Amino acid sequence: MGDIVSLVEKAQSVVDESEAIRMQEKMAKNTFDLQDYLDQLNSMDKMGSLDQLLEMIPGAKVRSAKMTLIQRKFVERKQLSSQ
Repeated sequence: MGDIVSLVEKAQSVVDESEAIRMQEKMAKNTFDLQDYLDQLNSMDKMGSLDQLLEMIPGAKVRSAKMTLIQRKFVERKQLSSQ
């Protein structure tokens, strides 16, 4: 079962509010770049694995094999962005 409150608390512990506002403004102005994307991936990574995060969302159960593929793609994108 999901726990949205825990997910929000986890996000708040990782993401600085002023940084979130700055990212929101960059997206609104269409100036969000690859470095910003990498920063977002790193923030997500600090929150835990994708399967742990999805477990906190009600109704977001994903089969193990599919989750492994999603996690692998996440890692690949992070590696490509940091090059």
